[in-house]
Amino acid sequence: MIATLREKPVILIWIPTRPRITTLRPIAERLQEDGFSVVVAYARRLTDNPDSLGFSAKTPCFAIRESDVGSISGVTIFISSEIGVCSAPRNCARVGVYHSLPDHALAQNYADVLKINPVAMANMDYFAVLVQQSAEAWTLDNYRPHVDRILPAAALRGRRKALSIIPFGYPKIDHLMATDTSADTLDTITYAPTNSRLPFGTLAQSGKAILSTLLSDFPDHRIAFRPYPGEDADLVSKISAPFVDNKRFVLDRTPTGEAVTRRTALMVSDRSSVAISFGLGYARPVVFYEVRPDARLRDTGSVPFDPIGVKVADPENLRVEVQRLMKEAPKRQAAVIARRNDFIYNPGRSVGYMSEIMPDIISGRGRAEWLEVPRRPFRAMTEAAYRRQYDRVVEKVAARFPANVEPTRNKLGPAFETSPYRRIRRLGGAILRRTPGLRRYLSRPMRPK
Repeated sequence: MIATLREKPVILIWIPTRPRITTLRPIAERLQEDGFSVVVAYARRLTDNPDSLGFSAKTPCFAIRESDVGSISGVTIFISSEIGVCSAPRNCARVGVYHSLPDHALAQNYADVLKINPVAMANMDYFAVLVQQSAEAWTLDNYRPHVDRILPAAALRGRRKALSIIPFGYPKIDHLMATDTSADTLDTITYAPTNSRLPFGTLAQSGKAILSTLLSDFPDHRIAFRPYPGEDADLVSKISAPFVDNKRFVLDRTPTGEAVTRRTALMVSDRSSVAISFGLGYARPVVFYEVRPDARLRDTGSVPFDPIGVKVADPENLRVEVQRLMKEAPKRQAAVIARRNDFIYNPGRSVGYMSEIMPDIISGRGRAEWLEVPRRPFRAMTEAAYRRQYDRVVEKVAARFPANVEPTRNKLGPAFETSPYRRIRRLGGAILRRTPGLRRYLSRPMRPK
């Protein structure tokens, strides 16, 4: 398929996991619509039914093994999540689109993202970010310590000399904003936790209590359970078991979950980006359940999560706040719509912006509104210095996000093993050994003048 598109630059969009579908699909569809040559590849494990991904018939879409992505030839631009770009073919420009939710203030310091994920930093050429930055964060000084002179040349081979930070936006939210749901009956409350391995995940500790409260206290609604895909299968089965015979219980394992979320009046989550997308996109309320509540929650029961909803700390507060927010839904909707533009870049037009800047990306140019962060390699004269720098990189990752330590060691460790000067020293030694008489000449005693 790629060979037939060679008359134009080919854009390959790679979807490695289910949560990335609704971020990357709108990008692929818009680029295809605007005349770019687009091919979509998705991991075979995602689904046996390509139609469930929601792509139009016009978009070429293929299942592929992740191990085979890097061997695809003829690709000009590779677009994926900031982690997915690590699978890219060698000779193409790489665009990493950040996928996850911002923090409690609906803000995100993306320099911290690069700090805890040097593998992603090393593999991206362009980093498309979602939510608006503060004046302090949108500076070279904020990004440079986690990008420039951090990794050796071997880890950056083939990448651009600068990492472009692009103020992009959130395709998930834009898609929901553009979706007309006026004809849908909002008869569902959805519980959508994030990965249980994360410290703020509620599934293991509170999942059963949350589902039980919703089913018992809201008899006029379906209760949908949409677990984080893939990694909690045994735990999901255990938690779902007491409810599967209840006709109002829905276990949603579909790739995108869109059929359920369209009918959802309110969502309960912890810090899943699904909830942020739902709350800002549909302008419907969300209750954020805190598995480790802070002191304010213990004192007051709930605090505003402006403007989407509230945080709660226990099942009783969950019941009270769900009831209250359901009654206040029209007022809440108006507040979200009024403030939505304060949080995300290019609200409603992020994919249009991606299409607009694609000629610049294809040609390797930058733009005035982007941050061009220098990405010079780390250099030192000794292998000990390289080892110390490697230890510093790993320590930074371990202090903030231990789950990234192993990928960092596996992907970047070999690049730190030897300094670039070791090869020069070896070559010099080989020349010295193989040149007749040179060694004896250089080691001769110096005659006094």
